[in-house]
Amino acid sequence: MMMKSIAADFGGAQSDKGLRPALVSFDDNTVLGYIVEDGGSAGLLTVFIPSAPSAGSGSVVMVPRERAQPLDVPSNAVRQAMKQRGIGLQELTRTGEAAPGAKG
Repeated sequence: MMMKSIAADFGGAQSDKGLRPALVSFDDNTVLGYIVEDGGSAGLLTVFIPSAPSAGSGSVVMVPRERAQPLDVPSNAVRQAMKQRGIGLQELTRTGEAAPGAKG
């Protein structure tokens, strides 16, 4: 059900509710992802890491909250950057500085 919802969302069939764009840090790199679930007191976030340029598939990971920097940008702008193999992502990350309460 969740993957069907994500696939429909990336296809533009539904609103972007529930997919919160974020930069997710792993060792020596940072990737674009979507926070889909907050584990609350466990301190973990469930994050969907889309593939480029087809953002309808990818990986789901759980990461400590401090590794994710939510972006205050629309999901459709993020999808557009993914379709363009990352073109425009630098600008999005500058204009979409960490959302309030990004790190907990």
